[in-house]
Formats: sequence, C-alpha cells, structure tokens
Amino acid sequence: GGRQCLINSETHQRLGTSEGALVEFVSPHGAPLRAWLAISDAVPVGMVSIGPIGCAILGVAPWDHIEVRLLHGPQ
Repeated sequence: GGRQCLINSETHQRLGTSEGALVEFVSPHGAPLRAWLAISDAVPVGMVSIGPIGCAILGVAPWDHIEVRLLHGPQ
C-alpha cells in the first residue's frame, strides 16, 4: 500500500495513464508528494483528489493548480 489519489476515468484517458500508475505532485510551496492513481468518477474531470494531509505536505489549498508528473506505470 501507499498513498493513493483519486482521478476521473476521463482524466486518466486524457493523460494516457492507467490505474496504479505512480505520479509525483510538484508544488513551489512544499515538498513533492508521490501517490498511486486510483479511478473514481466521483472526482471532477481534470482534477485529482489528494486529501487534506496531501494538501498540507504540498503547501497548497484545495482547488490550487499544481504540476503532476507521471513517474511510471502500475506495479
């Protein structure tokens, strides 16, 4: 197990990722944060859900825009 972030299936397709892919969130305000992608169509298209602890680590507020890098596919 590890930190998961939720992403809409349409956003998955747009990014060319797959469920279980490892991504890194990059913020100018805090340390980078890595998480594994999980699909949830409850998350709006074009957004990811990382939760309050993830936001605190990154030093961002909900709805902020941050860079997301694909590190590698599912394990």
